[in-house]
Amino acid sequence: MKKCFLLFPLLIAGITFSTFAKDKSTPKNPESVTYADIIKANSKKSLLKRHKNWKQTTIAAEGGALQVQALDYYSRVSYSTSDMMYAEFDYTSLDTPVKSTKELYTKQDSCWTLFFKDESSKSIVQWPVMTDKERKSLASNIDTGSILDGSDLGEKFESIRANEDGSLTMTTTAPAATSTDVRFLPEEWKDAKVEYAYTVDADSLELSKLEAFIITKNASIKYFTESLDYDVEIPEYHKELKELLKKAASNIIENPRTITVIYNPDTKDEERFVRSADISYGVLPLYRDGYKPFKDKEGKEAFSGSDGKSNITIYAIKD
Repeated sequence: MKKCFLLFPLLIAGITFSTFAKDKSTPKNPESVTYADIIKANSKKSLLKRHKNWKQTTIAAEGGALQVQALDYYSRVSYSTSDMMYAEFDYTSLDTPVKSTKELYTKQDSCWTLFFKDESSKSIVQWPVMTDKERKSLASNIDTGSILDGSDLGEKFESIRANEDGSLTMTTTAPAATSTDVRFLPEEWKDAKVEYAYTVDADSLELSKLEAFIITKNASIKYFTESLDYDVEIPEYHKELKELLKKAASNIIENPRTITVIYNPDTKDEERFVRSADISYGVLPLYRDGYKPFKDKEGKEAFSGSDGKSNITIYAIKD
């Protein structure tokens, strides 16, 4: 199961994996390989010992409108290094005015910052509204996580087999309702499972391909495919993302506005976070788990955005 922070977020075909060419006549006995072994081999720490970067390409099943709706995009191509994750999303099959977005995560001061851009709005910077210690803990999760570990979300090992080309295929399942790969759960899939077929190299156990299926009572539905390539050339970031990265990292704010977030207003646990930003880019607060944003202290009117120019106060209240 793809973890969201790898896009990354997962993301997550048609790539040739010369890295994985092996002796086809001597496939490794899969009985000695465990789920934990494969998770460890595909951790960011392990991959960076062997590669400078990797590319993940995820594509929804051809002609599958329901699959695209559930995945929340048609395709995604992402690139990851030790201190950067860059992804391009294609939404052309969805009924939305936004046809594509570009996202860039960079690591600064032991923390990760997200920048993203679509063609219908100005560039946006994500703001984790929390203490430095909490932000660094989030960064630690990104730095130590694995591409395919979904055990905390109900993913279970089912089987593993050797293939004629010397690779191994591990099969796991997870409830569709808890899978991070089902962003919007269709009613038809509420009791379904996601079945994952991971193809890994028999020696390094590195992931080369993932096929996902939706398993209902009556059918097995192809959901998406994902392929990985290692040590690739990373494309130049979108021009506006580069400009945003430079501007947000500087201390120069030409046209300032202030965003204030207050956790647990009017209680003994009240906390206040304040950020200044230039009106030339948007700010998207990332709240602590279990909190939702409101316009008022009482939590009666949900906060859904601002004009991007005025000073605002947001009240974060426990759900």
